[in-house]
Amino acid sequence: MYISIEDFYATDFKLVTRVYAAIRLAQIIRILREAETGGQSHEEICRQHNISSQTFYRWKSKYGGMGLSEAQRLRELERENTELKKLLADQMLKNKALEIALEKNA
Repeated sequence: MYISIEDFYATDFKLVTRVYAAIRLAQIIRILREAETGGQSHEEICRQHNISSQTFYRWKSKYGGMGLSEAQRLRELERENTELKKLLADQMLKNKALEIALEKNA
């Protein structure tokens, strides 16, 4: 999927990155399925798709045996978890600042 520079700047950046992430995820799942069903070794598959063995095994450990919808759901949950961690850290920082302010006033 190719997008022109004008379209890139005219669209929402998050939407574009999600589209590309979905394409990459679909490619990862396709490569892993190819490795599972094909008679080729993982080295040949890595060479064909121009990825390292380390990348292949990292993908295999993370997405091995998953379908595309399951992998997309995993990514959504990871993204949500990251946002929740940031919110928690902000709230803890605010609480600490209030504690320090109260100690100074007391």
